[in-house]
Amino acid sequence: MRVDFFFNSYDLNELIYNNIYIKDNKLYLDVTLPSAHLDLIANGYRPELDLCINKLFIFNVNYNDYLFNKPYNVKLINKYNDLFKLEISGVIIDILNQNVVIE
Repeated sequence: MRVDFFFNSYDLNELIYNNIYIKDNKLYLDVTLPSAHLDLIANGYRPELDLCINKLFIFNVNYNDYLFNKPYNVKLINKYNDLFKLEISGVIIDILNQNVVIE
C-alpha cells in the first residue's frame, strides 16, 4: 500500500492503537480497525456478524529504536507531496518511503 493511500483511507482518530514502536528504522503501528456490523439475510434467516480486524502497519523512518507509552496521541501534521510527518505523543516522525507494509 502507498503511504498517501493509507492516510486517505484511514482516519487516525478512529483507529484503536494496541502498540506503537520503532525498531530498526521502521515504525510499527499495531492497531485494531473499527468494528463493522453486518446484517446477513438468507432465506428468512437473519444472522449477524460483528467484525474486528487487527493489523500491523510498518512505515520506513529514520529514527532510533523507541517504544511509545500509552495513551497514544497520533496525528498527521504534514502531508505535502511525498513528505509525510506524524506526531506520536509529541514526537515528530518523518515517513521516508512511499510504501507501507501490512501484516
